[in-house]
Amino acid sequence: TVLAEKEIIGWVEPVSLNNHQFTLPAKIDTGADTSSLDARNIKRFTKWGKRYVSFEVVDQSGKAHRFEKPIVRLARIRQRKNCNGGKQRRIVINFEFCIGHVRTNGQVNLVDRAHFRYPLLIGRNVLRHDFLVDSGQTNTHTPSCKRK
Repeated sequence: TVLAEKEIIGWVEPVSLNNHQFTLPAKIDTGADTSSLDARNIKRFTKWGKRYVSFEVVDQSGKAHRFEKPIVRLARIRQRKNCNGGKQRRIVINFEFCIGHVRTNGQVNLVDRAHFRYPLLIGRNVLRHDFLVDSGQTNTHTPSCKRK
């Protein structure tokens, strides 16, 4: 069945980024449409006539990892209730993740998540095809995708 082909994960999982260069704790959020990544020093620029963004992601040891990615789109994100419930425009990029045994990619918006407990939020756009979420579990898998 289709369900048997999906990886069961908890509501919090370690997620490997950048081909296993580093791992971040992620909140698995089936209530969020799009994934969010804690990014710092976000700067837009044009390269070869296309829109790009450069940004840094700080791992758990405090080391900053610098990225340059094409901008896929700008998204209007509804803020949480305690943030006045307004809308914010965020840059959206494609990013690759390793969750458990599954290498996947999806759109992720860049935002300063310093005030959140988890630097990465994995939403339905990444979860929908490969995962089932067991809300009673956490840290069920160590990322184990093979390096490219």
